[in-house]
Amino acid sequence: MQDLSLTDHRFTGPLFTRGNYKIFRKLDRVLINDIRLTKAADSMVEFLASEVSDHYLALLKTNVPRQSPPKPFKFFNFGAKHPDFLKLVEESWQQTVEGNPMIRLYRKLKRLKTILRQFNFSQFGNLVEKVEFKREKLAKVQTANLLQSSSADIEKKKKLIQELHELFQAKESMLRQKSRIRWK
Repeated sequence: MQDLSLTDHRFTGPLFTRGNYKIFRKLDRVLINDIRLTKAADSMVEFLASEVSDHYLALLKTNVPRQSPPKPFKFFNFGAKHPDFLKLVEESWQQTVEGNPMIRLYRKLKRLKTILRQFNFSQFGNLVEKVEFKREKLAKVQTANLLQSSSADIEKKKKLIQELHELFQAKESMLRQKSRIRWK
C-alpha cells in the first residue's frame, strides 16, 4: 500500500466488516491514491450490510457536502443590555419543568439556550453587515439633507445615528469578548 501511495478512503458505516463473537476485523476496504483524493476530495464510502454475502457492500458517493460540527453556544454580553433580554429570560425560567432539581435546571438552561440563540440571531445576527447597511443608509440621508432638509429628515438622521452608535457598541463589545476567548 505504501509503495502505491494508497490510503483507506473516508467512510461511514460499521467500523468492522467481519467478525464472530470474539474477534472483529475490518476486511472490506476502499483504497484511494493521492491523485484521486485531490480530484474527489468530497467523496465518501458508505459500507452497507449485504443480505446474501458475508462481506459489506461499499458504496462510493461523490459530491458529499462536508458537515461542520455544531457550533458551541456563545453568549455575548451586549445582548444583556437589550430591553427585551430580561423579559425573555424571566418568561423562559418561569415555565414549569418536571423532574428532580438537577434535571429541572438542565432543561431550563437548555430551553433558555435555544431562546437566547434565536434572540441573538434576530437582534444581532450579521452584525458587521448591519453596521455597513446602517452606514450606507445614513450616508444617503445625509446627502438628501444637504439638498433639501426638513424637520422629519433631521429626526430620521438622528435616529439613524443613534441606531448606528448602538450597533458600533455591540460590535465593539463582541470583538472585545471574542479577543479574550482562550483558543485551545
